[in-house]
Amino acid sequence: MLQSALWLAVACAFAGAFAGNRTAVVLLASLMLCMGLDEAGIQFNFLFWLLIDVAVIGAIIRPDMRFRDCAVLVLFLPAWSFYLADENTRYIGGSVVVILQLMLTFPIVRTWRYFMGAVSITRDDPGEKMVAHA
Repeated sequence: MLQSALWLAVACAFAGAFAGNRTAVVLLASLMLCMGLDEAGIQFNFLFWLLIDVAVIGAIIRPDMRFRDCAVLVLFLPAWSFYLADENTRYIGGSVVVILQLMLTFPIVRTWRYFMGAVSITRDDPGEKMVAHA
């Protein structure tokens, strides 16, 4: 279940990255680094993961941040508390935080506008256009 949610969140972050969301790019790069370290068999080290998070925070912070970027930053606090828990709780809690952070980068407003524009084009009645031009 968590893995499926993670892949959905990664898709959301890719959509955000393609829409120009810098936070999405930073979070995806961090996720790739952490997954690579996990696959390489690197054991969890609180200070090392904390340094990765601080680097990510430094890359996200900028003068023109949006509210959702601030929400992504705030979510690091529960992530750090999960770092101090046992291995199972750390995995589940950390995964949920990462999923939430990635999903926050989805360009919902832009997607909604695009979808509504596409719907209005398909609903246009050619007869109405002829009357309007006559």
